[in-house]
Amino acid sequence: MRYAKKIAAALAAIVAVPTIACAATIGGVYYAPQYDYTDFWAASDNKTFQVVIEGNPFPGMAADEMAQRLLPVMQIAKPRPNLTFTYDKPAEMPRPHYRLVLVFDYPNDLRADAVCEGKMRTAPPAPGVFKLFAIYCRNDMAMSQTTAWTPATSLLQGMAESLRMIREEGLEQVFRRHEMLARATRSAVRALGLEILAEDLPSPAVTAVKIPDAIADGKQIPRIMRDKYGVVIAGGQDELEGRIFRLSHFGYCDRFDITTAIGALELTLHDLGHPVEFGRGVGAVLQTFSEDQP
Repeated sequence: MRYAKKIAAALAAIVAVPTIACAATIGGVYYAPQYDYTDFWAASDNKTFQVVIEGNPFPGMAADEMAQRLLPVMQIAKPRPNLTFTYDKPAEMPRPHYRLVLVFDYPNDLRADAVCEGKMRTAPPAPGVFKLFAIYCRNDMAMSQTTAWTPATSLLQGMAESLRMIREEGLEQVFRRHEMLARATRSAVRALGLEILAEDLPSPAVTAVKIPDAIADGKQIPRIMRDKYGVVIAGGQDELEGRIFRLSHFGYCDRFDITTAIGALELTLHDLGHPVEFGRGVGAVLQTFSEDQP
């Protein structure tokens, strides 16, 4: 199981109930001071110990299968006392009633005492993220609790690859490429007779373009470019919705991305009845690139 080590680490952290004299947060584990450790030991040593699971960290796996595969992982992770984890409810409710409750994909405002009172709930899972709230309960009070989680590993892998690409290209060249792509985009916009929103302070990351007054529905520009020509751009937001569109030249973007986008823009403007001399924008882009040869 992908997250077995993380689950095991969380369980190992909370199974050793406190022997300290006051409540404290130690390594992300909260211990309540109200109960004597010897009481827990007497209730669990050489006995079965109930585990309650809420949620499923593996959406592609049936909950029953997940629970059965998790049980031996928990058993291996536990230190003393010599208890045996089980999902079975006690035939008769013991007093005190000790149990371990695992809440996967817990909401951030979920309290441990509420869990021990049976008021458990989960939040929608985040792709690639594992979250576990583990609580030892004594009756309806939390005796020990901790959380464990994993980051979105796909995002970390993407970040690592992005950093590798930046190192390979060289940071100065990355800045130079962005500046060149921005100049090429702005030159194309001007060649098409369009107006740049921030002409006095343009951005190297994105160019915002005012939509011509003759185009009644400016929101059609991003829609047509995406649906008809396969080029994704952004529209305006809030008071600028339908009044501008935005051409990005940031990140993993190169000469032919800009050339293709401007070509699609020319076709889109033509589709909307705006007068376009085909090739003017694309020509301006290529001209900028030709002047920027190393």
